[in-house]
Amino acid sequence: MEDRVIDGLSFSAIINSQLEKVDIRAWCFRLPDEEYQGYSPARFAAGSTAARDGRGTSINVGVRPLQGTPESRHQLPRRS
Repeated sequence: MEDRVIDGLSFSAIINSQLEKVDIRAWCFRLPDEEYQGYSPARFAAGSTAARDGRGTSINVGVRPLQGTPESRHQLPRRS
């Protein structure tokens, strides 16, 4: 299966820590379900698994805000 980029998002934040101590990938793939749900009432669950090629995959389940329909997203890391 080829990678398809459906949506491109970028964010920025100031993190007051040494760069060597910040591991965004580890945080993203180990985010507790309760913490994910706390960001919005539209978010139901988060988890992680491996894609067919072995890369870590983030899975998110929620409701689309405007449509009110269920949504499941699988996110693969990629370098820009």
